[in-house]
Parts: sequence; C-alpha cells; structure tokens
Amino acid sequence: MSRKVVGVDEPVPVRLSLRQRELILDHTFAGPELADRLRVVEAKNRLITAHFTLSEIDELAGFVAAEANHSGERRMMNPNIAGVGNSASVFKRSRFQPLAS
Repeated sequence: MSRKVVGVDEPVPVRLSLRQRELILDHTFAGPELADRLRVVEAKNRLITAHFTLSEIDELAGFVAAEANHSGERRMMNPNIAGVGNSASVFKRSRFQPLAS
C-alpha cells in the first residue's frame, strides 16, 4: 500500500462508531468547530465518517485524553475506545503521512 502525503490543512477521513461519537460529544470539552462536524454526518452501518485535518485530530485526541485522565471510568474514555487514540497512532494506522514542517 502506498502512502499519501497530506498537507497541513488537508482534511482526512476519521471513521467512528456511533458509541465513540456519543462518548466524544457527551464527555469531552471539544469545541463546536470540532463537535459540530461529528453531529452533522449521517451514520451508515452504525459508523460515521467525519473529516478533520491532522492538527484537528491531534486536538480531538487531546480532549479525549484529558477526559480519560479525569474520568472515574477509565475504560469508558480510553482513547482507543473513544476512537481517536493519540495522533502518532492515528498516523501509524493511516495511509496518510503529515508533511514535514
């Protein structure tokens, strides 16, 4: 599989389950500029696909990690369960690579 170089402001697809979207929307402090994109996409086969830039994915992962650190239910807000993990793992699992700064 070949890798695609992704520009700083180029959105990439992020697939989440409905449960993962619910956890992010209900339990994090993600601002409206990120959360609204999760709200407006239609679900297909109980999955959604939202588009975020790599820096937005990193920001969203930070909100999930912050909630995981303060949640009484650690498993519930595990970044991998919530769907975003840390940005390094997103880059590893993805066909996409960020452009060097």
